[in-house]
Order: sequence, then C-alpha cells, then structure tokens
Amino acid sequence: MKKIALGFIFFAAIQVCFSQQRIENELNKYLVDSAAIAQLQRKLHNSKEDSSRVDILTDLVRQYSNNLDSGLYYSFMALNLSRKINYHKGELLALLGLENSLRHHGLLLKAFNISHKGLQVSTRYQDKFFEATFLGELGILYRDSGVFPEAMKYLKRAMDLYDSLGEKYFSAYQLNNIGEVYLLKNQPDTALLRCRLALKGMEGAPPGFFWITFYTCLNMGNIFMLQANYDSSLYYLKTAKQIARFNDHQVYTNLSIAKVFDRTGMRDSSLYYASEANRVAFATGAYSFNADVNDFLGKFYQDKDINESINFTRRSLAYKDSLYRQSVIFGFENFDELDEQEKQFEIQSAQAAYQFKARLIGLLTGVLVLLIIIGILVRNYRQKQRSIILLNKQKDEINSAKEKTEIALSDLKATQSQLIQSEKMASLGELTAGIAHEIQNPLNFINNFSEVNAELVEELKEELATGDKQAAEKIANNIKDNQEKITFHGNRADAIVKGMLLHSRGRSGEKELADINVLCDEYLRLAFHGFRAKDKSFSAKFNTAFDPDLPKVNAVRQDIGRVLLNLINNAFYAVREKAKNHPDGYEPTVLISTKKVKASPEDRTGRDKVEIRVKDNGDGIPDEHREKIFQPFFTTKPTGQGAGLGLSMSYDIVKAHGGELSVEENAKEGTTFLVRLPI
Repeated sequence: MKKIALGFIFFAAIQVCFSQQRIENELNKYLVDSAAIAQLQRKLHNSKEDSSRVDILTDLVRQYSNNLDSGLYYSFMALNLSRKINYHKGELLALLGLENSLRHHGLLLKAFNISHKGLQVSTRYQDKFFEATFLGELGILYRDSGVFPEAMKYLKRAMDLYDSLGEKYFSAYQLNNIGEVYLLKNQPDTALLRCRLALKGMEGAPPGFFWITFYTCLNMGNIFMLQANYDSSLYYLKTAKQIARFNDHQVYTNLSIAKVFDRTGMRDSSLYYASEANRVAFATGAYSFNADVNDFLGKFYQDKDINESINFTRRSLAYKDSLYRQSVIFGFENFDELDEQEKQFEIQSAQAAYQFKARLIGLLTGVLVLLIIIGILVRNYRQKQRSIILLNKQKDEINSAKEKTEIALSDLKATQSQLIQSEKMASLGELTAGIAHEIQNPLNFINNFSEVNAELVEELKEELATGDKQAAEKIANNIKDNQEKITFHGNRADAIVKGMLLHSRGRSGEKELADINVLCDEYLRLAFHGFRAKDKSFSAKFNTAFDPDLPKVNAVRQDIGRVLLNLINNAFYAVREKAKNHPDGYEPTVLISTKKVKASPEDRTGRDKVEIRVKDNGDGIPDEHREKIFQPFFTTKPTGQGAGLGLSMSYDIVKAHGGELSVEENAKEGTTFLVRLPI
C-alpha cells in the first residue's frame, strides 16, 4: 500500500508540473494582451467620431478588465460619444462595460446604479435583448449581495425574456445563475438540477459561449463539494479550469480546487492551488479577489502556522478595507460627472420634446391657413360659376326677347360690369394679402413668445445645473404662461382670418410715408405704460424734442416702431436699474428727439436723413461692452430678463431701410442711441 501511495504521489507531482506550465501559458495569454491594446489605441487615434469609434472604445473596456481606472475612463468616453451621435447600441454597451468593471472590482453599489440606468435606457429604446441583459446583471448583483428573493425575481425575468427572443444559450446562463442562488441558500439538490439543465442547454454552443459553460461547471463543482462528492467536484472544477480563459476564471477555479483538497486532507495540493489563486488575484489588482483568497489562506494556516494565519488574515482585512474606501472614493469623485451628464441629458431630451411640440404647432397652423386658402378658392370658384350661370341666363333672356328696349340692354351691360367688378374685388390676391397682413401681428407674438420660451429653457437648464429648484420652478411657470399666450394669439389669428373673409384691408408690409414724430410719441407712451403695467412702483420722467418741420420717411411703420420700442424699453430699463442703486436725489429721465440732418460729404448717396435720438440718464454702457451690444444674444441683463436679440434685430431693420443705428461714444452720462433714416 505504501508503494502504491508513493506511486500516486509521484504521478500527482508530474501532473502538477504539467498543470503549472499550462496555467502559466494561459495566464500569459489572457491576463493582459498588450499587443491587442496597442492595436486598439492606434485604431482609436485614427478613428472618426462615429459608431466605429464607440466599438473600439468598448473593446478597450474589455481589454482593461483588470484596470479599474482605465476601464471607467474608456467606458465614459464610449458613453458620451454614443449619446452625442445618437448610437443607442453603443450607449447600452458602454453602460454594460461600466457595470462589469465596477462589479469585477467589488463596487456593487455603483454597479447597482449603472444596471438600473441600463435597464431604463434599454426600455426607452425598446431593446429587449439589452433589457434582458441588465435584468440578469441586477439578479447577479442581488445574488452577490445576499438578497436572494430579489435575485431570483430578476434572474427569472431575464431568463423568460431571453426565451421569448430565442436566445437559448443566454437563457441557460440565467438558469445557471439561478442554480448558484440555490447553492448559496444551501440547497444543493435544487441547485444541481438547475445547473445540469443549464449544461444540457449549452450542448452544441459555439466557442464564443465558453464562459457560460465555464460558470456552469464551476457551480457544479462547488455543489458536489457541498455534498461531499469530492471526485465529481474535482472533475467539474478541472473541466472548468481547462476552459477558463480570463484571470477571474483562474482565481475562482484554483480557489475552489484548493477548498476541495483542504476538505480531503491533501494540504499540500490545497496550498498549491490556493497559492496559484493568490498569485493570479494579486496580478488582477481586484480587491474582492484578493480578499477572498487571503481569507481562505488565513483559515488554512490556523492550525499549522499562527503567524502566517495572522498575516493572511490581516491582508484580507486590508483588502476589504481598501474595497470599502475605493467604493466611497469612486462614489464621491468619479460619478459626480456621470450624475451631471444624466441631468444634462434629461434637460436636452425635454428641450427636444418641446421643440418637436413647437414645430408640430407650427405645422398645424400652416395646415389651417392652407385649408382657409383652399376654402376661399372653392368659394370664389362657386361664386364665379354662379356669375357665369347668371350671365348666360340673362343672355338667353336677351336673345329670346328681341323686343326689349335699348334701356334693358344697357341695364344688362351694367349688371355684367358689376358682376365682373365684384369678381375682381373677391379675387384671391386681395384676400391673401389681407389675411397675411392681419395675421402678421399675432404670428409675431407667437414667434416672439416661442423665442422667449427657447431662452427660458436654456435658463432652466442653467438653474437645474446649479440646483436652484425655486428659480427653476419660476422659469417653468413663465414657460407655461408664455404657452398660454401663444394659444391666445393663435386663437386671435383664427378670429382675424374669419374677419377678413368679410372685409379686406389695404396693403401690408410695404413702405409708406411715415410721420416719425407721431411714431416716436406713440411708442414712447406705449413703452412707459408697459413698464408701469409690470412694475407699479416704476416712475420716470420722459421728454420729447420733435422737429416740427421734420419730413416724412418712406418706411415700414411696424418695423420702425419695433426699433423704437426696443430702444425706449432699454432706456427705461437703464434708469429703473440706476434708481434702485441711487434712491436719493436721482430723477430717472428719458429723452427722445428728432431732427433733419444734411448728407455728409462721405455719404455717396447724397441723401439727407432724419435723426432719432433716444437718450437716458442711466449708468451708461461700459467701454468693454460697447462693441458687442449689436451682436446677437449679447446682453448685460440678468438671466430671464433678456435674450440679447433686441438691438441685433433693430440694427438689421435699420440697415434694411438704408439707415444707420449707433450708440454715441462721448456720452457724459447715461446712453444715447442714434437712428438715421434716409429721406
């Protein structure tokens, strides 16, 4: 018997040597593939910002499974780029890679958060495969956290969804995970039944699914170990070891085999495999792997070498402490950016939905106008047909009554002339022009409030980014009020169109001789009362100095009125702001004056001009802002009180009239705007 035992030990030693060499080859092949990483880095450097770049980034995430920092870095890059180019599959792959990196390194809480986000995104995109994948990841996380009821719920949902998609191998993987839950619940018989069914379901699977077979064999080995069937346990564990390709696979299999040999009293073999597991775990740098292996080695040396036992136990505690601190650090430092990105992403999604709604309203308005025009054309056609019938009837009456006098013939001609004139008055051109003129104002209001809403959405985005909930709610209420105004003016446009069917006004949108003095006086009072309506405490002195002999100007009254209203509103705003800071002895004043200006020698047109001067005694415009005031979207007003478009649009309107809009450079106090229009 001793000879047989010695022979067995010798044979086992030879096998260990061969096994050692095989393990070294596998580890060198799969721990870190530097050549593959270098090739992917070159591809990344030469790639464009498209879906292929996202695929390269997700490949890098898989290559850096041992490096948490690099894995997270490339996961975030893939996630941001996928959302930028609207690549849904890339976004889901990036979230899955991020979750796997976190779970691989024991950061279960953050992995939970990412898995829930992945489940939400896959549901939003109606991607059933990734929905099943993230359900399975949540089940695994609950299993690893010891929350078995939740683990079973998510794993069964994932398995059922994979079955409905015809993904039998992924369904077998979830069945294996369910078996592992029963194993952890100390129900080996039920666990063995599930894992055997999973292993049978993997028959004929392509080589790419080796990892499912690996985990199934690993679980069956652990189940047989729990049942004290050590021969079967070693068979399945060594089978798992033969197909293992990754570092975490090596840790799992070596540690389980070490536990089997420890239970059978083969301490040297147990120590050998535990040492291999420790070496691979140390190479990965994952705290969770190292904590498990050192914990086993600490218990292994309890009755042999108390000092070694203490050393390994201390290492295990140190790894667990590092794992906890790593979770806290990543919770406070690395994921603030992700939370901010999610908030910005939600804001952008809401803004896109709002823009779509605005476009839809615009489209429906256009369809309504088109239907009205079609109705007018049909009505005119019918009226014309009735006129033709009436003319033919009168003609027949004339032909059948030759005895009628010339007076009757004259009456008939007069009737014909009246019908033709009526037809001309009801022509489409006149009615279309009338409709366009009358609905211009309400449409301007609709467009202006839509622009304001777009600005408010941007301000809402800023307030949400700063976390000012009260300001955000206020802006949201403003958006709602503006939307009600848009609806009001849309109804007003509808009423105007109906009114125009009864009566047509003259031409619109055309230049005509306009009395600038009258326009200035009208819009000065309109602006003042507008400020009073918004702020009952507002008070200001406004004066006029109009040239009584000022010639009229050929201009579009509505456009020039808009320019005057913008300049006067700015003046009232300036004096009101100064009054808040200088309550004693300060009298807010706005002056508007007009005069005729001779053409300068540099003016090639040689035309005299009408000059409008809008002056206030506010704080004035700083020199660094003077050259920017006519740029679109530049404003010095607080957020929510201006979009920076008023002066820009006014400048374009004046230019379109062949005039000039400028600000006086040598104003001693306050601000003076000059408008010059050609006579």
